[in-house]
Amino acid sequence: MRICKGIALSFCIVLFVFPFISFAASGVTLTTLSGGTDIPANTAGVGGSGAFTSLTGLSIAEGAIGNIKSGTITVTAPAGFEFDTTNPATVTVTSSTGNPATNINHLNSGDFIPSVTTANSIYFTITSQSTSARNTLTWGSVWIRPVAVASITNSDIMLSSTDSIVGLTLPMSVGVVSELYIPPTISSINITTPATKLVYKVGDTLDITGLVVTGTYSDGSNKIENITPTNITGFDSSLPVKGQIVTIDVIGKTTTYTVDIETPTPVVTSIKDINIISDVVWKKGNSPYIIGRNVSVSDNGKLTIEAGTTVVFNSEIKVNGGKVYVNGTKANPVNIAGTQVPYTSSVGFNVTNEGELYTEWMSCKTFHVCVLLLRGGKIYINHSEFSDINNGIAYGEYGVLDVQNTYFRNGRFGISGNFGSSGNPFEKFTGNSAVIHAAYNYFDGMYQGGYFQYSTRQGLVNVDFKVENNTFKTNNT
Repeated sequence: MRICKGIALSFCIVLFVFPFISFAASGVTLTTLSGGTDIPANTAGVGGSGAFTSLTGLSIAEGAIGNIKSGTITVTAPAGFEFDTTNPATVTVTSSTGNPATNINHLNSGDFIPSVTTANSIYFTITSQSTSARNTLTWGSVWIRPVAVASITNSDIMLSSTDSIVGLTLPMSVGVVSELYIPPTISSINITTPATKLVYKVGDTLDITGLVVTGTYSDGSNKIENITPTNITGFDSSLPVKGQIVTIDVIGKTTTYTVDIETPTPVVTSIKDINIISDVVWKKGNSPYIIGRNVSVSDNGKLTIEAGTTVVFNSEIKVNGGKVYVNGTKANPVNIAGTQVPYTSSVGFNVTNEGELYTEWMSCKTFHVCVLLLRGGKIYINHSEFSDINNGIAYGEYGVLDVQNTYFRNGRFGISGNFGSSGNPFEKFTGNSAVIHAAYNYFDGMYQGGYFQYSTRQGLVNVDFKVENNTFKTNNT
């Protein structure tokens, strides 16, 4: 049997005793304590409710007069448990005689022996034994609880005496208690402090900085939960959306909040009045780059334009002895564009004076001339596209032009020019050479697809001219 004081039990101490079973000792009969089965860990004095559980049944009945000898008899709580000092235990003397002079401590049958209850023990002293009738000692109001929330099993409540009790080997166990701890389960979660970031741009990653989530448990306690992105579902920043529902899950308990996904503010990088004389890289994340006046790449200068970057020309980039690398990929070409349609921007890249231009997967649109080659410039174009243009590539005077695997669509001239000539008919290019390589290019919808010519009249020498395996469709050649 178990009686609990001050709480409806949901966690329990196990008291393994032998309730209602007497140990027949030579001389006395001992009945042990019962009622401590599954004492709740949440009734502990520290960290629990502090409620006590009642233990009942402890008694010692004499089989012969004087079996219980004079001395101090003590019942001791095991480590991790404590008795209720605010509701002290009682010890009652009963006998078959009405003469108190023959009873223990000369008490009337039914009287209490004065006893002391401390947190660790219950004790009293017998100053005189029974003399003409057998007596029984019965303990009452024994209340016990765990000291702290823990898990303790098989702990003995001990009986001892400073003298002897005939038939008992002292000290001995008069009950076994154990504290059973059952962790509380989570009942619900709530957001106590929202995340700092509730407005995102398209492409942003989830940020839960500042988010505080509190769990409520079956024992009424609250705890701040450890929330990581793995607890979050529903976040998707791939498209703009207002009021996107984001769900937080902690062991099956959920709560939600909302975020907004906005279109990112475009990044615009303005480039003007600059002469590049060292290594410079233009990145996709900083594009579009808007080209203004007076932009050049001079000797020792190197400009690299990364895949996916967009460059818009209001004025030309003059590659005047320096080098430009346009490093697009098939999936992420570099986009080169004039500002208006059709063809109102004058020149994109003006490559001259031993300047060099290398392009892979460049898309060039809406120019009067996208690439201009003059005076010893070198141009190497591969896997690129020129469309909606007046002139894709124009060349003159002398230099190197190498164009391969490139498309020319919807415009006037794909490639045009005349090495060995310039606007000044008296200008000489004595000793200079010209290289034209054009292979595996495709011209479609151009008024004039490819116009390749050179002249040696102005002193041009060492001409290397190879035009082969090009395809011309719906245009003049």
